[in-house]
Amino acid sequence: MSQNRDDSLSIVSIPQYNTILTDAIRKHFAPSIDLMFAIVPEMMSRKIAEANIQQAFILSTVLSVAKFPNANVLCIGSFEDTACETLLAMGYRVEGLDPNVDGRDLSDFVATNQDKLGTYDVVFSTSVIEHVPDDEAFARDMNSLLRPSGYAVLTCDFCESWKPGDRLPPTDERFYRSSDLRKRLLGCMSGCAFVDEPDWEQHQPDFHYGGCDYSFASFVVQKSPLTELARNTPKLAHSDDKAVPILGTVCNDVHGHGIEGLLGRIQTEFQECNLRVAFTSTDKPEVATIKIRQLTNQLMKAIQKPSIQLEIIAIDNNTTDLVSFFQSNELNLFFQTNVAFKEMYRWASAAIQSQSPLAFHGTNCCDTVFQSPAPESAVEEQTLQVLRSKPQQGITLRPKMMAWLRAKLRRFI
Repeated sequence: MSQNRDDSLSIVSIPQYNTILTDAIRKHFAPSIDLMFAIVPEMMSRKIAEANIQQAFILSTVLSVAKFPNANVLCIGSFEDTACETLLAMGYRVEGLDPNVDGRDLSDFVATNQDKLGTYDVVFSTSVIEHVPDDEAFARDMNSLLRPSGYAVLTCDFCESWKPGDRLPPTDERFYRSSDLRKRLLGCMSGCAFVDEPDWEQHQPDFHYGGCDYSFASFVVQKSPLTELARNTPKLAHSDDKAVPILGTVCNDVHGHGIEGLLGRIQTEFQECNLRVAFTSTDKPEVATIKIRQLTNQLMKAIQKPSIQLEIIAIDNNTTDLVSFFQSNELNLFFQTNVAFKEMYRWASAAIQSQSPLAFHGTNCCDTVFQSPAPESAVEEQTLQVLRSKPQQGITLRPKMMAWLRAKLRRFI
């Protein structure tokens, strides 16, 4: 994960990003707390003194990771958020959303602002997620708003020994444990990784409220650039029956028509897998980037199981050694979505040479079905059969398929 943070804008340095905000940390962030008292004294006077460390951490961290003054920053839960108000008073551009301000929660915001998906450099939230009934949806939505290389910064109520059914403060849905943060929440944020190694387990509760002893945890992750997803993900061995299977596909279209149906079938068939999707486009790079970002968020929303990991790779159409590209990224399926037939032929040829099965959506053939027209459901079924099969099957129809492709290409040459 790239480390491009700059503490020069922060009021204090950040000794640890993923940690417990203890009494010692409160002393370290005292200058940030003092600044917030100076800028928004009335608002600060309504806060619990020991809890101000959360806003102090958020303020300092956002200043550390955001490339102000041009950063695009969103605060989730902006009502009475002293870090947000301080940033605004400092002259930085921060967009806020809160049901108490405009009636919108995060899910409403995402649903009505599709054009803002993948556009924020930093999305932060102070002690909100523990009050949200569906925190996994919250994490997915938060991630969907981040641009590549963007940061998600949040704090939450934490107690490592808590069990469902144990006592909670008023309005809390849960306390977080290290397993929730490391596996459950991070598992909902495809393409994200911690900016440093968390040490939540090494601290004891030091805050008492509502009859409960607990702590405040910080959670800071960074989203990978699209171009780094492939090399940042460890390869998994297919020979081990217990290994998580990689289902690798190449789609010659950034619109991804038909992928949603395939995702549904995959989730039914596989309890656990890594779905690696490489998208190509003949659009200009800046247009393709926007489309891929939108499609990534669309597909992430379609995945309901945290055990199904989605990985998106953006492909440069100038890539010449396509056979090696298929093999090195374990892309075992070419999924054509009925656009750009010249490029389709080039990619389909590479798929054939690398012994990768082919499947077609919205056309009239695929590797194990050759009929006119092929129903969408049949294409999805045969595609799923290809993904299930190792070694790959359907080689016998390759010459017939290539003839079909050449016939299609004549209309465009």
